[in-house]
Amino acid sequence: MLSPREAGLMPLDAFRAAHIPGNATRRLDAIRAVAPDFKKDFVRGRPVIAVRTMDVSLAPYPVTYAFNRACRLPYPYMFFQNRSLLIQFWVKDKPKLLLFNPTIPDRSEKAPFFWGISQALPFSQLIKEKLLVSRPIPEQLRSNGVAPEDIDYVAFDHQHVQDLRPYLGTDTEQALYPNARFLVQRPDYEASLQPHPLQKPWFVPGAGDGIKTDKLVLLDGDVMLGEGCVLLYTPGHTWGNQSLLFRAPQSGCYTVSENGVCLDAYAPQHSTIPGIREHALKSGEEVILNANTLEGSLDQYNSMVKERLLADPFARDPRFVQHFSSSELAHTPAAPMLRPTHTIGRVHEGVLETVVRPSPGANGHHQPRA
Repeated sequence: MLSPREAGLMPLDAFRAAHIPGNATRRLDAIRAVAPDFKKDFVRGRPVIAVRTMDVSLAPYPVTYAFNRACRLPYPYMFFQNRSLLIQFWVKDKPKLLLFNPTIPDRSEKAPFFWGISQALPFSQLIKEKLLVSRPIPEQLRSNGVAPEDIDYVAFDHQHVQDLRPYLGTDTEQALYPNARFLVQRPDYEASLQPHPLQKPWFVPGAGDGIKTDKLVLLDGDVMLGEGCVLLYTPGHTWGNQSLLFRAPQSGCYTVSENGVCLDAYAPQHSTIPGIREHALKSGEEVILNANTLEGSLDQYNSMVKERLLADPFARDPRFVQHFSSSELAHTPAAPMLRPTHTIGRVHEGVLETVVRPSPGANGHHQPRA
């Protein structure tokens, strides 16, 4: 097991006051006070080198969870699009690669909640086989000229429906990304090993059985990975939730998580989804939670405000911010009137640097990809 500093990460303390136990409103005030200066410092450095988006799968999801009962439409299920991001950034003039949210659908469906959906919906297996699952992430990486061995860091925004074993390896299962350090907030790691009864529907049974820990990095707050790339501690959806903040080469700053399922969740007063605007105006809520869990609604709300304050305005409509929902509402025939006001979909910017890993006794080097 490695400490963040041993893994080459820099712990950040700016938001520490926002996580001191006590009054949630004071914690929210601390976030508002700190975020402007934090962002000014963040954008002084270089942006990331490149960003690539990879689709993972479409998945059914209850509408009442997605919008915390604020949506007026009567559909029981919507679909969201799970996506993974490949981010390359500089660390002391060396390019590093982060793979964020590389979900494996076959593993995720073993979580009791989604297993139950797959049994309840008679068409789910047919849809899964024909429509829902994209090419495996290692194949998509190779299409971008990146080998699984090139990945330096793997992380998820939270550990719901994730299995630790393919990423850390066991005595009988090789790690998919053998050189990658696995970055996880301590509470989510502990929940993966021993979930509380109220957490169990969302965690893969046996997710931590027999894992190796030599490349495990437990985080206890915000950390900087490299220039233009930070992992933010954003508890609430889970106690170990974390959000990615990155500055793209052309379009600026994005936050990434499943705290909200679309841009509407971060600007509900401007949403065209039936019921969302009315709910926001009546309640005064600034954000609409993806509220499938009971762990910490007040903290999740605060975390979403933190994300909103750090993301840049959405270029096509500056009333919204560039929050890249890792599970983004998709407009499908299953819920024909449920359409996000705007979508990010994918971010594809910059030129990936080719990384040549050193052989024993040699020095590695890098060059731009064609």
